[in-house]
Amino acid sequence: MQEGAAAMATPRAGVMPKIETQAAAFLEAHPELDGRGVVIAVLDTGVDPAADGLQTTTDGKPKVIDVVDCTGDGDVDTSTEREATVDDEGFHRVEGVTSGVSLKLPKALEGRWANPTGAYHVGVKDAFTLFPSALAKRVAKKRREAFEAEGRRLLTLEQGKLSAFDTKHGCTQPAKAGGDVAGGLSPALRLERKELAARVAQLTARLAAYEDLGPKYHCLVWHDGARYRAVVDTSETGDLTTAAPLAPYCDEHEFSHFGDVDKLTYCVQVYDAGKLLSVVADCHPHGTHVATIAAGYYPDQPELNGVAPGAQVVSLKIGDNRLDAMETTHAVCRAVQYMMSHKVDLVNMSFGEAAGRANAGRFIKLVDELVYKHGTIFLSSAGNSGPALSTVGAPGATSSSIIGVGAYVTPAMMADMYSLRQTVPAIQYTWSSRGPAVDGHAGVSITAPGGAIASVPNWTLSRNQLMNGTSMSSPNAAGNVALLLSALKQKGVAYSPHTVRRALENTGKAVPGVETLALGTGVVQVLNALRHCEQYQTALDKDVRFDITIPSRENARGLYLREPHETRTAFEGVVMITPVYHEDACNTKRIAFNLNLAVSCAASWVHVPETLLLYHSGRGINIRVDCDTLPAGSSHYTEVVAIDEAHPEAGPVFRIPITVVRPAAGLTGGAAELTAVMPFEPGQIERRFLTVPEGATWCDVSLKALGDDPRRNIVVHALQLHPQLPFSAYNSEQYHFIGGAQDEAALQSFKVIGGGTLELTFAQFWSSLGRSTVEVKVEFHGIVADTGVPIANGPAAAAGVTLQGAYGYARVDVAAPLRQESVDVSCSLTGHLRGFHPKTAVVKALGERDLFPDARQLHELVLEYEFSAPEAGEVYLRVPLLNDLIYDAAVQSQMLMLVDAHKKVVGWSDAYPQKLKVGKGKHVARLQVCHDDIAVLEALKSALVLTVERVLEKSAAVSVTPYATRADLYHKGAEAKAAALAKGARRAIFLKAPTVKESLQKHLQPGDVLTGSMTLGKARQAGPVQAADRPGGYKLTYVPPPAVPEGPKAPEDKEDAAPVPEKKEERDAAEVASAEAALEKELRGLRIKHLKQLCDEKKYVAYEAAWDGMKPAAAAGFIRYDVEATNQVLSLLTARLSTLDGLPHREERLADIVAAADAVVTAVDAGALAAHYGTLLDPEDLAASRLRKKMDVQKAALLDALAKKAAACEAMLAGAADEAAARERFADAYAALRKWVDPAAGADHVDLYVKHCIAQGRPALALEKVSTQLAEAEVHMAADKLKKLHAARERLLGVLEWGVLEEAEAKATAARFPHGYPCF
Repeated sequence: MQEGAAAMATPRAGVMPKIETQAAAFLEAHPELDGRGVVIAVLDTGVDPAADGLQTTTDGKPKVIDVVDCTGDGDVDTSTEREATVDDEGFHRVEGVTSGVSLKLPKALEGRWANPTGAYHVGVKDAFTLFPSALAKRVAKKRREAFEAEGRRLLTLEQGKLSAFDTKHGCTQPAKAGGDVAGGLSPALRLERKELAARVAQLTARLAAYEDLGPKYHCLVWHDGARYRAVVDTSETGDLTTAAPLAPYCDEHEFSHFGDVDKLTYCVQVYDAGKLLSVVADCHPHGTHVATIAAGYYPDQPELNGVAPGAQVVSLKIGDNRLDAMETTHAVCRAVQYMMSHKVDLVNMSFGEAAGRANAGRFIKLVDELVYKHGTIFLSSAGNSGPALSTVGAPGATSSSIIGVGAYVTPAMMADMYSLRQTVPAIQYTWSSRGPAVDGHAGVSITAPGGAIASVPNWTLSRNQLMNGTSMSSPNAAGNVALLLSALKQKGVAYSPHTVRRALENTGKAVPGVETLALGTGVVQVLNALRHCEQYQTALDKDVRFDITIPSRENARGLYLREPHETRTAFEGVVMITPVYHEDACNTKRIAFNLNLAVSCAASWVHVPETLLLYHSGRGINIRVDCDTLPAGSSHYTEVVAIDEAHPEAGPVFRIPITVVRPAAGLTGGAAELTAVMPFEPGQIERRFLTVPEGATWCDVSLKALGDDPRRNIVVHALQLHPQLPFSAYNSEQYHFIGGAQDEAALQSFKVIGGGTLELTFAQFWSSLGRSTVEVKVEFHGIVADTGVPIANGPAAAAGVTLQGAYGYARVDVAAPLRQESVDVSCSLTGHLRGFHPKTAVVKALGERDLFPDARQLHELVLEYEFSAPEAGEVYLRVPLLNDLIYDAAVQSQMLMLVDAHKKVVGWSDAYPQKLKVGKGKHVARLQVCHDDIAVLEALKSALVLTVERVLEKSAAVSVTPYATRADLYHKGAEAKAAALAKGARRAIFLKAPTVKESLQKHLQPGDVLTGSMTLGKARQAGPVQAADRPGGYKLTYVPPPAVPEGPKAPEDKEDAAPVPEKKEERDAAEVASAEAALEKELRGLRIKHLKQLCDEKKYVAYEAAWDGMKPAAAAGFIRYDVEATNQVLSLLTARLSTLDGLPHREERLADIVAAADAVVTAVDAGALAAHYGTLLDPEDLAASRLRKKMDVQKAALLDALAKKAAACEAMLAGAADEAAARERFADAYAALRKWVDPAAGADHVDLYVKHCIAQGRPALALEKVSTQLAEAEVHMAADKLKKLHAARERLLGVLEWGVLEEAEAKATAARFPHGYPCF
């Protein structure tokens, strides 16, 4: 039992179901065949190896043998290499990757700290990218509470100081509003009180502005001579002397946790010779719960054991914390690559999504290789999207190589797990997904109990938790398969994924009342499956799988006839059956393969041959399906089965699933399509299939409870299928609580496709006890916008509604083909869309983690896109060519990282783009795409366009006005009013190109569009549910007209040519003088250039010698009336000043710096400069403009010299013999600078301003100024200037002795200005 865990009463069997699958009987009969020798890979959100039940197996081996992050969310770039130094106390020090961070190591580097090479790899990680979102909120709350407690203490002290001052000096609040509380004080005391008041105000402001960006953990990696070690500085102090170095988990099975508050377990992996550290932590309780169901072991409470307590677990994390535990294609593919390289017996994957194509995509191809080549058995959840048909998810129930698992619930589970007051017979969960897959594959293969109370990670602060779903049924089934494999291995019975699958499917137990498309072949029966494997271990088909395809239907794996045109007549076609051996199998086996099969089908409406002699090259059989004889409005499922005539009792060798849906013909007379009274019991399902009338755009379904029954939970699930779209595209599922004393009708509206088949499924939720009677009414509606009607002398509109600003308007013809409808046109543009091509596109090989066993190397394509947000707000980032595909995606990654101008991460996005909050200014979007074929990536370099859609604020949304006639467009006529449109009638609507506000117009560029929607239906007034915008509206796109061109550009500013003398002698003399002046200018320029080249640390001695020789020439160059000559020499003087100021041991040259600054100041005619800037510049005076540019050079040199002089004078204060004189010298230098610039304005001189204020005893007033600057800082301010402002604020907070705020500022600054991009 886990230390400190509370004693738990003995739970009942239904808490961890094993009886239903024969697992309990199996373990009782074979206690040592409990999963021993079997390794289960759990592809999930990560497994906490410290969680209860996950420490050891029944035979004392480690339970969790490897923990791997396949997502990359825990990756730390440790490619920066450092060497340790020894400090004055004898401790070893390693400089961190962040400037100013020093990591303290033990004095003796031995044992785990041994480092023969002396090389250390350093990196840094944001903790909140590792913490699950719920945990991050909890930790942030605790950190805020501690921060606020210290803040209150400091505020009390500062308020006390102010109060004491006021009491001492008799400062009272004036009776008259606006009076001065310090009116009677001397100037010095007034300033003192102002500083005290500023302390209170600034402390209050900084406490209110607190933003916790989370801990930043510095990481250290080294090689101890035997293996890599790593330390994560979870203390955030840099002191690692008491830290315990961790080895990669696979080496020593070590783990730790970040702290007592979070209790989040982590471990490490090291890749690429120490250049990449992976900090692995789970991102959701789901993965630990799943692992415990499959293989948990509680030696002190065996009744809590998972199904296979003797099995071992490999945790492969595919849930990405950056995406709130969503899986990515890259993660699931990387997990398969790991399993290819590290032998695992069995896989459980309780993840999945809807997919538009079945059994297709890069991930599916890799899984096929894993199963068919490497012999790994793969189970996955079928999905939780039922009860409608064809809701099975990818990959579990849509892929041939994966065993898809459905979920059911038994009376024991209802009583023990859910604590229901009464139970009902075993039944499939209402939400368990149903088959078939879109290509006719059966979908669900087997079923297992779909709930459990099992362990969860320690960070949840709970020992265990109830979860249900096919996510729970899949590991239950996987645990049963682990028992089976454990027995087969120990008994020496050969097996393959095919024999195990057939054993499971041919021994499954039927559940009365549950349809095959939900249940699959039945509930797992592990004892029976073991007997099947033992009995038929020498069968001819034991090493063979059978590919079933229907060539006439794009090689579909089953027959699925659903749409009206498919079921009007009988289907007749050929089904191909191809035996497939392992690629390494002996050809003799292929040649010898002959299997006599008896073929049959239980359905009278399916006709098949009776026998089939199957050989290795495959055979086709002709089948006929009499669809037209089946009842309309319902679904029909059957299977063609093939039995080995030598072993008929073994069950089917293969199955050909056949599903026929015959929709009832839709009504066209305006009446309700369906009115029915349906009686229900818990879990009961009623299905209706209707042909959606052409012209229908939405459907209304209303429910009303009949009788006096209490409230019941009734689900309405509507679904249509559309080619290469996931079922979720036209899927509407809602749960309605109806009945009871105040019963009201429930209304559900959803979009439909005219002419297609609509499934309407009604069900009473399985745990909604008691009977009910429900009246159902279904109505189709349609308001159709014909957007292809050409407007006069203009083009026809494209799909949707496109409003061309250049044309000024668009015509839309609206019709009501089904019934009279109330038409109320509403148009709004709510998005600003712009497309971007990548600025850079680089392909490179990834590291050892992405190398396949056959030496295939994964490569990445990283593309960078730049865009600027005109204001803070929300955006959608999309890569249309890649988005919305995961399991059926052709490439391995589409991770998108959005950072601001300082490389701080703004957000992450992947297959399903989410809204991201952005600040004003420049952003960079970095897209990673991966594949092992470089040619694929090269082809994508120019094909991947990024679209950025900015969500407009409500105040900025653009309204598009509809008018009834064209004349109304320009005569300011009335808007088109809501009106009834008779069945079959048409109405023209004219949309006027909108006037875009200047605040938006100024940001529009050629190619931009505004996006929004046009809705046509009016809200239905009856019933409690008001659907204000009916489904079936249209996307509205507005293409703004070309911008008004700018006026002609001003002529280029060129030097005025000197007048040409009339006389030849004068012209010759002028030419000679000009040539001499040009020569002198060139020589002076060369001398200055030579000196500037010597202006660096290495050449400084030569520079000083050359400078001494140049002094007379430099003095001669100070020609007051020759501004250009002065500027040339100034460039030399400023170069010398900058060199002196930047040399090592600056403190030894402070006097030289002051002298060099004085030389610059002397070289500038300050009076002339002041006079020049004291007059306004005439923008039309080109000569004056040229002079201003040259004077700007002198002003910049003067300001730089004054600032450097003041800084040097301030530095002289330390250790000055005459402190008063040194302070006066600094004050004079600072005053000289203030004559030209306010040091408190901007970041250029903020250091001096802060030092001056500290010297004057006014740090709080300085803090006020600095904080105001930061609040008003331009978003385009350079990072170095922003850093200076933040550094100034941090220093002031330290001077004020507000340590908690100083620390918070330092951490926030480090977070705002990361050293580089994070890893993908």
